[in-house]
Amino acid sequence: MTWLSRHPVVAWTLAWGLSGLSFQVAGVFDDHSNGPGWLAFVIGTVCWAVAGSTTVHNIGAEMTPKRTLTAACIWGGAFIWLASVALPFGEWASQTRFGSVIPAGFAGMVIAWSVAAALAVSVTSRVVKREPGLVRPLAVAFRWGFAFFFGGYIGVPFASILGQTCDAMIGEVVGRELALALGWTTASLLAGVLAATAALTMSGSRDPRPQHERRVMTPHSRA
Repeated sequence: MTWLSRHPVVAWTLAWGLSGLSFQVAGVFDDHSNGPGWLAFVIGTVCWAVAGSTTVHNIGAEMTPKRTLTAACIWGGAFIWLASVALPFGEWASQTRFGSVIPAGFAGMVIAWSVAAALAVSVTSRVVKREPGLVRPLAVAFRWGFAFFFGGYIGVPFASILGQTCDAMIGEVVGRELALALGWTTASLLAGVLAATAALTMSGSRDPRPQHERRVMTPHSRA
């Protein structure tokens, strides 16, 4: 957990990759896959909890075991909410017509995905900081929500295309299931890099140590 807390982009990239793999196996976006739905639920919750714990430093708070555990619980709970809202809504949307219009099934999931991230980071910012106020939680919520929406909206179609491409190229050699899983995982990892980099860059990262301690650690002070 300590190493991952120092490398939040890596943590979120792995979280997206593993989540994407579990979604593909569970058949969340692919009707041809009929894997266990609980697998995506468990893996997604664990990934969001572990990666979400790294947001404590990003929002400007000092990393402590209590704050890390608090953030992990908040992000894990956000994914549970996500699974309880996004998946049923996506299934309903994919089977519902509004006149001659059939809404994309993944759109509801991507929206809920971004909303869950926004809620999780805003609640984390509010809970783990002594005086967080309201402006910063809302600001980081918008940034993380936008970044996750951006990554999800690009990642899902790209994962579908890359999965089908891998199936066509190496499906006969390694098997269709493995080829699809490889394509979905690769695309999810790339989407995770984009989303995590965007979220962390826009949110910024402030050193929570007091000013006099940061001054002591500068090269000039050590010299």
